[in-house]
Amino acid sequence: MPFQIIQVTPLTVRLVKSATKQLIMEWQPPAGKRIGVVSCNSSQIAVASARDVFYIEIEDGQLVEKSRKELEYEVACLDITPLGDGKGKADLVAVGLWTDISAVILSLPTLEALYTEKLGGGE
Repeated sequence: MPFQIIQVTPLTVRLVKSATKQLIMEWQPPAGKRIGVVSCNSSQIAVASARDVFYIEIEDGQLVEKSRKELEYEVACLDITPLGDGKGKADLVAVGLWTDISAVILSLPTLEALYTEKLGGGE
C-alpha cells in the first residue's frame, strides 16, 4: 500500500497521497461542527467535537467513518494507541472528559462505553 498522510485541521480530516501530495479524500464532522481533539495511529482515527466522538478507519485511499457517539461531557483528550507492542489496530479508545473530570474507555469499532473512572480534581 502506498504511503498516505493524515492532516487534521479544525474543520476537516484529510487523506493525502505521500508521493504526489494530492488530496485523496476528506472527512468533516456533521452540521458545521469543529474538530477539537484527535488521536491517530497508522490505520485509525478518533476525532472529538465537543461531546461527540467519531471513529474513522484509514483504508487505501479512503476515510471510512465506522461509528459516532455523544458523551455526557465535553472531550478533553483522546488516545487510540494500540495496546501491547503498539502495532496493529487498537481495540479501545481512552477518552478524558471535562466537567466531571473522568476517563472513559470505549470499545472499537462501536464506541460502546466499557468503563468510567472518576479522577477527582482540585476543588
